Amino acid sequence: MDRAVVEALLDRGLDQTMLVESRETLELGRRDRRPQVVAAAGLVDDLNRGAGQRRLNHPLDFSQVRGHGAIVWKAPRRIVVVGREDVEFASGEDLCAAWLYRPAEAASPAPCVVMASGFSCVRDQGLDGFARRFAAAGFAVLAFDYRYFGDSGGEPRQLVLADRQCDDWRAALSFTRSLDWVDARRIAIWGFSAGGGHVQQLALTEPGIGAAISVAPLVDGVRTLLYMGGIPLLARLGLAGVRDWTRALRGAEPYLVPAAGPPGSGAVICSPDGLSGFESVTQSGSAWRNEACARTFVAPPYRLARKAGRIPIPILYCIAEDDDVNPPALGRQAAARAPFGELRTYHGGHFAPFHGENLERMATDQVDFLTRRLTAT
Repeated sequence: MDRAVVEALLDRGLDQTMLVESRETLELGRRDRRPQVVAAAGLVDDLNRGAGQRRLNHPLDFSQVRGHGAIVWKAPRRIVVVGREDVEFASGEDLCAAWLYRPAEAASPAPCVVMASGFSCVRDQGLDGFARRFAAAGFAVLAFDYRYFGDSGGEPRQLVLADRQCDDWRAALSFTRSLDWVDARRIAIWGFSAGGGHVQQLALTEPGIGAAISVAPLVDGVRTLLYMGGIPLLARLGLAGVRDWTRALRGAEPYLVPAAGPPGSGAVICSPDGLSGFESVTQSGSAWRNEACARTFVAPPYRLARKAGRIPIPILYCIAEDDDVNPPALGRQAAARAPFGELRTYHGGHFAPFHGENLERMATDQVDFLTRRLTAT
């Protein structure tokens, strides 16, 4: 994919359509095409919408657009092609599946960002949008699925246990430190929602992390559930958790609850925008399943509000002002308490970070934070 650096005119419409003209001939599907489009699978839908709206001034055969590269706008009339490969690393007795991005233009060894998502989420639900922007800015990126989810191994499926997911983070950090082209002194962690809770916990306890980014973060598990559904939701999930643990002790199949649903549905994420938010980041063919083992709700919840005052590294809190899953006030309080905390706020709900202007602005803010804070010592 490094052959495919192209000059381009970027039409930044609502669908981010890209108008691309190649400087050199590329072979896509064994057929030469001028001009050509090189894009990740995740961008093909946007490009097709653009073609449908007649924003593209030349015919394109989208069946020829293939591969694991990602096209990223970096500067006026410049497209940077970022390589992405599928990798696996061991965590416990299982393997975690991940995407590994090599930085587009950076001296080796490169700084690295390790990324994972939130409750029941998988990497194909929006992580690529941030990862390719980080890679275009010169950062290596590892974006992974937790065990029991997505393309990672482990049984039973859909099991959410914070201690095991933190072990997956530690395994991911070990994997990135083993890469000879990654600077082990400059590694940051990035997490969304419940992943943002893990990021805060790891920032407190795990040595060798240079910086952290927590997006629409979980700060207090009990207060998040009360915020979404009050005592009835807390009680319902607690009873479901006991039922699931009882089944586990008998060796029976897990008792699953919906991960997302409308208010009053019995789903875990049951805020007004919860289900539609998941749907907005879930593409056709996604590995996401709308269910989770209920036993997570009899495990000790995160209570990180006061602990944030002991986080010893730079941490950026990106708060969605209209978040109806994790209370925005708790994220703002944690940012204020963290000794090296920084706060950025954005319009929109819990899943707004993955869309449109919020994605562009947030990624820009995060690249700025990483550039300033993730420095070699």
